[in-house]
Amino acid sequence: MRSNALQRPRLLLFAALVALLLAAAGLSAAGAEPVTPAADIPYVALEPFVSNLDQPVNLVGSGVPGDGRLFIVQQRGKIRIINPNGTLRAAPFLDISDRVDQTTGRTGLFGLAFHPDYATNGYFYVYYLQRVGDIFAARLSRFRVTADPNVADPAGENVLMTVAKDNAGHNAGDLSFGPDGYLYWPLGDGDSQVISSRPQDPTTIVGKMMRINVDNTPGEGAADCKGQGSGDYSIPPSNPFAGSTTACDKIWALGLRNPWRFSFDRQNGDLYLTDVGEDAWDELNHAAPGAGGRNYGWPCYEGEVVFEAAQWPARGCDKNTTFTFPILTQALHVNDDCSITGGFVYRGTRYPALVGRYFMTDYCSGNLRSLTHEDGQWVVALHNARAPLGIVSFGQGNDGELYLISLSGNKILRLVGDEGGPTATPTTTLLPPTPTTTATLPHTPTLTATATLPPDSPTATATPTATSTAVPIWSDWSYLSAVLGSAAGEPPFVPAAGR
Repeated sequence: MRSNALQRPRLLLFAALVALLLAAAGLSAAGAEPVTPAADIPYVALEPFVSNLDQPVNLVGSGVPGDGRLFIVQQRGKIRIINPNGTLRAAPFLDISDRVDQTTGRTGLFGLAFHPDYATNGYFYVYYLQRVGDIFAARLSRFRVTADPNVADPAGENVLMTVAKDNAGHNAGDLSFGPDGYLYWPLGDGDSQVISSRPQDPTTIVGKMMRINVDNTPGEGAADCKGQGSGDYSIPPSNPFAGSTTACDKIWALGLRNPWRFSFDRQNGDLYLTDVGEDAWDELNHAAPGAGGRNYGWPCYEGEVVFEAAQWPARGCDKNTTFTFPILTQALHVNDDCSITGGFVYRGTRYPALVGRYFMTDYCSGNLRSLTHEDGQWVVALHNARAPLGIVSFGQGNDGELYLISLSGNKILRLVGDEGGPTATPTTTLLPPTPTTTATLPHTPTLTATATLPPDSPTATATPTATSTAVPIWSDWSYLSAVLGSAAGEPPFVPAAGR
């Protein structure tokens, strides 16, 4: 069944105009909108799924086979559950709103990841921002479910790691266990007002992606750059800086500005990482499993372009550094794009034509794009379906089906295609990014859970609440002000009516 989702017709152009259109499309040589007949792009639509939420920013499945629930992360500090029958449970799974900062639109509860052995140990991990005075603290914490599978214990928090920062911006906001069973946690450069050398400085974890072993395996090294927190984790020996006396050993990748969303392809373990740019370019990065130690360039490069070369020495940039460039760069201010929202590779079973496509969109434009890798080339398609303003995240269920989360609309949309439809054949290929030399590191086998959680009982849906208009919490007001009509600078947080 096809949806009534917003659609935008596309013009068919001659192949001779490809080069001109690529420049106008606002995508770099590493990625561009293909000029291809509409019939060659799989049908995609967006259907309403759940509404009446309170500032949703993320959605994940537990990873346990047979568990059909979806867990919704809400920015103010609650995690809620969608039952397998599609109803929204009224009582939260976890409520830590008493410790989550709500003083700015850029802080809150953002990340959620369930332990690979969640069915046995009941552990899950969250990332949120806390504030004490003028100091913001990025917290990575572990919680545990109670005997009731729909209720977690808020009092049992174990703060593994705390990173202090003096600015509310550039927090990133994701967590995920990789195919190696380790926990990955990217952090932004920590400051939306000053461009610093921190992403290039290996002695700090700001502007990096970290990889840790939350099971604290005996024999693995204790972390340096530990900071505050229990430190109940260890360092995988295959981390690129493991054992180093001059770099933080929990670092997996460097050179990040504000990596709001990332994901792993559940079939082959490939990493897809989006990073929001400063002035001109957002980017999508890709890495094969085990490819650690990559330097994604910020603030030396924005996308594939040198950024303020005169500032390189002060920002720790070295022309002899091997940088890894993105597979796709998206121009700001072009095609109404303002802030990239990364998603997932579709691995569901309902829509065969979508299998293997990485989906992404943009907060302002709602342009829905998918990316495939064919014969060593990246191929990108712009779909007719257009998301509403304010999509901040994609979600993936245990069954591989995909969802889009609207912060400004307080709702979740479901990505749908043609059931049983044929798989489309790409017709336009793109130049690959400049190759880089990065080491491939070994990784351990994926941890899997086999037990099934008890079934859920249906509950009534929650009562609607009114909320203020949301704006991107991970981008720069310097350019979003022109797009959204908001004032420049850090806005005050406006709570929902009645709260």
